[in-house]
Amino acid sequence: MYIVCPKCGIPSAKVSLEVVKNFTKVEIPEESDYSVCVNPNCDLAYFSKDKSFRIDKLNELLFFKDKSDNAPICYCSNLTRGEIKNAVKNGSKTIDDVQEHTGKNITGKCKTENPLGQCCRNSFLYEIEQALGQQPTGFSFKPCNCCG
Repeated sequence: MYIVCPKCGIPSAKVSLEVVKNFTKVEIPEESDYSVCVNPNCDLAYFSKDKSFRIDKLNELLFFKDKSDNAPICYCSNLTRGEIKNAVKNGSKTIDDVQEHTGKNITGKCKTENPLGQCCRNSFLYEIEQALGQQPTGFSFKPCNCCG
């Protein structure tokens, strides 16, 4: 069984209570089970059976709902889409290249810092491919095993 967004009806992804607390900075009952709406066209971000949070009530942009250059892609390092584009424009072609160019290379806090509670590697690769003018293949809402 999967959970769908109560606003748009699109299947959603489960997220930890810790992620929701990190992005909302509000007191939430410990027994709440939350999901995140991944539909970029829906303004609902996190929801449970009793509570929901729209994107305008969050304290951080969600990369999959905000296509601006200000949206973080790597939340551990606060590395934005615009910084990735700039690094690629200046010759970067890999995640390591971008991290070296920007000096932003903090990793490993994705389970709480990323709005999906997953590693940013797939979205990072997607943004690099887009900036290189390639057909993006790296993005997925499926977790990888990079962050343990």
